[in-house]
Amino acid sequence: MTLFVRTYFVPSLLIRPFLLTICSQRANFSVFPYIQYLTHPPEITVRPEDQQVKNGGIAAFYCQARGDPAPVIQWRKNGKRVSPTQSRYLVHEYPMGGALLRIEPVRAQRDEAQYECVAENGVGDAVSADAMLTVYD
Repeated sequence: MTLFVRTYFVPSLLIRPFLLTICSQRANFSVFPYIQYLTHPPEITVRPEDQQVKNGGIAAFYCQARGDPAPVIQWRKNGKRVSPTQSRYLVHEYPMGGALLRIEPVRAQRDEAQYECVAENGVGDAVSADAMLTVYD
């Protein structure tokens, strides 16, 4: 009994690319197709930078990530999710996997904190990068 295995890369414009592996055994001439979708865990490509902002000013953090499927980016402040419904916080997502967190006006007692960009896409573990916001008078 001889086992033949062939693997083909199939790029596709309609669905995600995949690998197609066909195994056949000469003894019984059966074919067992196996499809493996190509996925990649998230990876942060642009990390947010520490900010030093005057009280009442504007702080902006930018983060970018890649992966397949495209990762979703969330922002956290001291470990808790930032709600974009808060009036002073604006979260803007860009089509190439980037996200901006803008805080206006910055308040010393409320906003001086560690901010974290968290990227996840359901493949592997979420990844994160953090930056510190320091507020001065």
